[in-house]
Amino acid sequence: MTETVPFRTLFELNKIYEAPIFQRRYKWLAQTQLLKFWEDFANLEDGISDTLFLGAIITKPSKRPTNWTVERNLIVDGQQRLTTIALTMLAAAVLAEENQQHDLAATLVDHLTIDKRRDDQGRPKIIVTIPDLDEYESIYRNLSRNLVKGIKLESNQKKKPGALSESFAYAKQQIQARIEASEEDPGELIASLIDRLLDHTEIVEIELEERHDPNEVFDRLNRRGAALTVADLVRNHVFGKLASDRGLANKVYQDLWQTFEKRLGDKLLDAYFFPFTLTRFPSATQATSMNYLVDRWEERNRNESDLTKQVENIVDDLSEFVPAFLALKQDDNYEKLPREVSTIVNRFYRMNLPAATIPFPMQVLRAVANGDISPVKAKESLEMLESFLVRRSFVGLEATGLHAVFKILWGQTNGDPDEVRKKIETRTIKFPDDESVRDAIISDHLLGRRLCHYILEEHELSLRKGGDELSKEQLRNFEI
Repeated sequence: MTETVPFRTLFELNKIYEAPIFQRRYKWLAQTQLLKFWEDFANLEDGISDTLFLGAIITKPSKRPTNWTVERNLIVDGQQRLTTIALTMLAAAVLAEENQQHDLAATLVDHLTIDKRRDDQGRPKIIVTIPDLDEYESIYRNLSRNLVKGIKLESNQKKKPGALSESFAYAKQQIQARIEASEEDPGELIASLIDRLLDHTEIVEIELEERHDPNEVFDRLNRRGAALTVADLVRNHVFGKLASDRGLANKVYQDLWQTFEKRLGDKLLDAYFFPFTLTRFPSATQATSMNYLVDRWEERNRNESDLTKQVENIVDDLSEFVPAFLALKQDDNYEKLPREVSTIVNRFYRMNLPAATIPFPMQVLRAVANGDISPVKAKESLEMLESFLVRRSFVGLEATGLHAVFKILWGQTNGDPDEVRKKIETRTIKFPDDESVRDAIISDHLLGRRLCHYILEEHELSLRKGGDELSKEQLRNFEI
């Protein structure tokens, strides 16, 4: 159907709408999208507008109904909006219970869950993507025991609060504020609010045909809309072929992909993919990196028909440089590194290496860990990099323009320190000599330089052989 319909129609269809694993996680935040949504809803409440139109959602049937199951649909686009409506209704149900409106709470839960077909009865009608599932279902458990016992929940894992919990709490706060500001009976107010939400908030549902690839449609839609992270795009590719089998996708995610993501963590996950791509394809750019990776993985899996094995091959490929990356970015212990190399890696961590330089030391660390170059050569090459960056900082040549050098440096040198010294300097990228550095120390103001803290701290550590970090006040008073 393509006509405008209220959300009540969607919830009365007895269909399950589930976000495929290649979808991004729930991202709406209180200070941005949720604030705008509730501002628009307030206009609806005040009569400023008759309807609140939330745009189009795009779905594709994934499983046709049977005698025992209802129809299932993949949410290709619209997960954020559908989930927000479901969380708002859950918040209303919790508040209804808190105000002793148990029949109303039960009615709201009925709207959100399947009420027929033996195998699906009690399942939520809106199901989020697998990485969010634990948190989503934990929110359902905010309901009373009487209501929860009729709901089929897949996960028993506890999950720390994230964007879903924030959205749920924000909706509850908005509804509670209305209850406190009104003399109306809380049950009647909640019922009226939900009626307005279901009857006057509208969408257009566009249903894809069988010939459409939901994975490709999602990718194309988001190239034009809110930018996906590289991690989103990689997950999209990895699990796109499993989209029609949620059970298999869930198992593969838990067994393979989740371990990879947890090793890097939320902060470093997306930062890893571009330097990883450059270790394979030095000519790649941020915009083309995904294309290079997809071509590589398609070639590696050309003769592999087992989908689980295909994902395993991709995860193995992606994991190859993770230990080196984590050693550089968060000082993780890379057990295979010789002590003399680990010491330099620790200094790189304290230095906070410029992102443009990361691919080269990643490759050096992997090579020495695998025995492809000697610890002596690795140490000398990494010390050359450190000297290069420190010297440039002293003379005021900050870490710009280095990407073109370091993305190809391993391919040019294979970590040989003599070759590194030759290739690290180009016509436009200078390696300052001793005299230039000496003059800069004597005549320039160094406190504002990017590596000033690192340089002075390393000098202090060399004098007192360890100890606490220097304070900013100590740095100001430090004399060279």
